[in-house]
Amino acid sequence: MHIGIISIINIAAFSDYLDVKQDVSDIKCFSATSVETLVLGLLKFGHKVTIFSTAKGIKKKRCIQGGNLTIYFTPFPYITGIRFFAPLIVPIKIRQMVYRHIKGIDIFHTHWSHYLPIKTTIPQIVTLRDWAKIILKMQHWYQPLMVGQRLMYSLMESIVLHSSKINLVANSSYIHNLILQKTGRDVPIIPNAVEQRFILNTEKESPETFRIISVSASNDKRKNIYTLLKAYKLFREKHNNCELVLVGSPFTNNNPTIQKWNNSNLLDGVILAGKCSHDETLNLIENSSVLVHPSLEESFGNTLIEAMAKKTPVIGGEHSGAVPFVLQQGKAGCLCDITSPKKICQAIEKILTDSHYTQSIVDFAYSEVKQKYTQDVITEKTINLYNTLLQK
Repeated sequence: MHIGIISIINIAAFSDYLDVKQDVSDIKCFSATSVETLVLGLLKFGHKVTIFSTAKGIKKKRCIQGGNLTIYFTPFPYITGIRFFAPLIVPIKIRQMVYRHIKGIDIFHTHWSHYLPIKTTIPQIVTLRDWAKIILKMQHWYQPLMVGQRLMYSLMESIVLHSSKINLVANSSYIHNLILQKTGRDVPIIPNAVEQRFILNTEKESPETFRIISVSASNDKRKNIYTLLKAYKLFREKHNNCELVLVGSPFTNNNPTIQKWNNSNLLDGVILAGKCSHDETLNLIENSSVLVHPSLEESFGNTLIEAMAKKTPVIGGEHSGAVPFVLQQGKAGCLCDITSPKKICQAIEKILTDSHYTQSIVDFAYSEVKQKYTQDVITEKTINLYNTLLQK
């Protein structure tokens, strides 16, 4: 089968498949772990994949190839004024690129609702990996650039949701229910996956210092890191042998928000790891005592299943979108009121002091990953969907 994928991707994930002679140092990719894991699974199963994506650092279209994999990149707008309209410009450029290279593709699978439908008879799938209107409502209104772009994403999402040519897929029951409420369509659920190599197959070693970790690519209202810091401050009042590691590009000393928090004495005992590679992040998660995911809303939460695969207990929000779905209503992780520093602190203390409870959620979570979220399981589900649509 020849599958066309439309999504942001990180080219580094496919280094084993691409021609090593090709210079890709100028291609500054975005990243989408859930999509990259699926594509690697499709390649592993012997399918041909063509990816249509966008990247910074390039001023003209690029094509990178190797074996059954071809990746086409269109430049991400780099001029400040034009960059504001990237949510509209990039989908148009990608669709133009698709039309030039559509020959031989059996099925298209787009990830996120940010891209325009293709005018073709070839079956099209869109996996919704967030809900743009909810994210828009949680955006800080003093950030006009982000608000404007989220409005554009909401517009694109409306087009996708109401296109009769598109087969929608949800990555969680949370997104499934939102689609059902909005469109009346009962769509299949195919969750995110974790690569087999990231699943810990040995006993987990506990760090000497009680290490709390939180991973976030952004630091906005929705991610709720400020509340975690207040919870951690409460926790440190009772427990000295601990540290909080914040992983993600916003968590650096030169970030204005971080400087403000530092001046408010919220960063005592906090390690700012900053942006890390995916492998480095998973290594940090494996060597932590607990992962706290304070996000107010998630469509899935890849970090959750990655921690579960590393036998690291997880704390998440009881009303945070898909988090209860992933954590099996508290069987695979500790759910709490993530808006309350006191409740987060109590949840962390429970992980620290109640070893029987902690081991029970870790064991259940690890079993969930092995049964439901491995790369092979999710790839097979996706291929089965492709075959069903191609047989119609």
